[in-house]
Amino acid sequence: MITQAPGGRTYYSRALERDALPIGIFGFAIAQVFEAMHISELPIEDLMYAKGGYPAPGAVFRLTENAMITKLERLIHQMPGIFEIRETAGIHQVYLLEKIEPMEFLEFHYQDQLQENVA
Repeated sequence: MITQAPGGRTYYSRALERDALPIGIFGFAIAQVFEAMHISELPIEDLMYAKGGYPAPGAVFRLTENAMITKLERLIHQMPGIFEIRETAGIHQVYLLEKIEPMEFLEFHYQDQLQENVA
């Protein structure tokens, strides 16, 4: 949500939990970062704040740090074997365990939506 600041000359958007953000859409964004950067591990901080010339999903979706962790945990639970969170040298990192096309997350999302609408 974008809000106009008092005085009307500036706007801001607060980071929130974003419970309505679908896990498949979130997974797509995470997978795109891994694919674009050609990496298999990334500090969670880099998924929160843009570094290295790639947009950070946490910044794009305006997530709090807690929301980022919660969404990553839900993603790992709902689509096991693809990502994992580990702490290495005091840094929490996300590891890509199995290469996956980002579009597979969108397929997961829309298949889930289709099943909900049919039921």
